[in-house]
Amino acid sequence: MVKIEVICQYCDDPAELVSGKVIYPHRADLWSMSFWRCVPCGAYVGCHGESKRPLGRLANLKLRIAKKQAHAAFDPLWKERGMSRHRAYQWLSDKLGIESSECHIGMFDVETCEKVIMFSTRVAGVPDVKGFSELQPEGGVKIYTDGSCWPNPGGSSGWAFVVAQGGRKVAHATGSESDSTSNRAELLAALEALRWAKEHLSGQPLLVITDSKYISDGVSEWLVGWKKKGWRTGQGKPVKNKDLWLLIDALLLEVSVDFRWVRGHSGNPGNEMADVLAGQAAMRHDIKRRDHL
Repeated sequence: MVKIEVICQYCDDPAELVSGKVIYPHRADLWSMSFWRCVPCGAYVGCHGESKRPLGRLANLKLRIAKKQAHAAFDPLWKERGMSRHRAYQWLSDKLGIESSECHIGMFDVETCEKVIMFSTRVAGVPDVKGFSELQPEGGVKIYTDGSCWPNPGGSSGWAFVVAQGGRKVAHATGSESDSTSNRAELLAALEALRWAKEHLSGQPLLVITDSKYISDGVSEWLVGWKKKGWRTGQGKPVKNKDLWLLIDALLLEVSVDFRWVRGHSGNPGNEMADVLAGQAAMRHDIKRRDHL
């Protein structure tokens, strides 16, 4: 029997083999799986089926996010757009200039994942989202917003909103910002959604759906108190991101809107699409920023 040794590329320490219960204590369905984990830095990777062979390189949080976004951008090419999985990976290996045998997202670093997103979005554009009809039996207009920032704080952020009406996507938009935070990205998504609603809905009622408590609680609970206290918190500190909150507050007087919080990454199609688009916008911005350094 061949002994497998996995070395962490971040700290050069050997990884240990652990059960899924160690990595995902809240996910009993994953407890039977095996993972390689680096104890000093917390990076980990899953194993092929019931074997002990790692699926790729160990990944810290930043790399895990990058891989997720790479899969979200690339997988629709072969799952939804008529290209076979084999052909899609051949195309990707050509674009990346690597051997097809080495072309596996699980083996990629952050920079390569960013390239996957760039190439895939150029070809596929915006991914389709299924399930809007299930989310909107009552009709009306919903806008799903999300923001992303890598690293947070101080990194490149991306924001996105997706408009759904009559059981289908009717519009979307994305943008980005330098030297930002995840909260600013969430605010920009909500702000741009309200601006779109003011221009296109003509007073029609709107529901904005966000996975950010900062947005939902800020609008429904904190905003009134902040204004009464001269834009200071209950602790007397200046409200962060006041510049964006002022713009949102003004738009709330012009747009008939309610805000609803949903848990992120819980299978909500609109929220998942906004999450993918915001992540892609953040990565594109970071690539452009580094190209100009």
